[in-house]
Amino acid sequence: MVHLQSFVLTTLFAALGSAGRRHHAKRCTRTISSADDVDGAKKCTTININAFTMTAGQTLDLTNLLEGTTVNLLGDVTFGVSNWAGPLIAFGGTSWSSNITFNGNGHALDGQGAKYWDGKGTNSSVTKPHPMVKVTNAGFFQNVVVKNSPAQASDGDTNDLGHNTDGFDISASDVLITGCTVQNQDDCLAVNSGSNIVFTNNLISEQYLLSDR
Repeated sequence: MVHLQSFVLTTLFAALGSAGRRHHAKRCTRTISSADDVDGAKKCTTININAFTMTAGQTLDLTNLLEGTTVNLLGDVTFGVSNWAGPLIAFGGTSWSSNITFNGNGHALDGQGAKYWDGKGTNSSVTKPHPMVKVTNAGFFQNVVVKNSPAQASDGDTNDLGHNTDGFDISASDVLITGCTVQNQDDCLAVNSGSNIVFTNNLISEQYLLSDR
């Protein structure tokens, strides 16, 4: 039996941007219950996500959100299985100073990784969507369970088929990661590029702590 692990993301992704004069978006609330609801929901500053299964082969695209948007996960989101490039979910505002918040409320993003794992990770001839979670710029991304990633993600698995399941792949500057538990079979923190990256007060498994790529 495959033993699947997950971790709770109580993580703050923060970047420095110019303060400047901001134009506040019109306040409204929309709900996402299927892939068809995503584009319309991005027109509002409060987005509630109910439990649903995301269409296979499509990104749950929560990028270019309006300034000050808050996203509330109100149920588990499961991602349909398909051999494609990914990512499964992308999150961020229109700039580094957009002040975006993603509240997971303890709910899960489930990539159904056991249906992809073959022990080869991203070195396989089979395309696996990765990363599972992509943060495009600054904001708060907190209290989310990210589990069963097909390959690179915000978490991996502890089954021996879960190769290339990096905890965090970072390609950004001015990032703070804190209060996380990472249980995986590869790098806990992989820094591809960037500066001023702070990794503090996190609990990690016995795997590799840091890879500087």
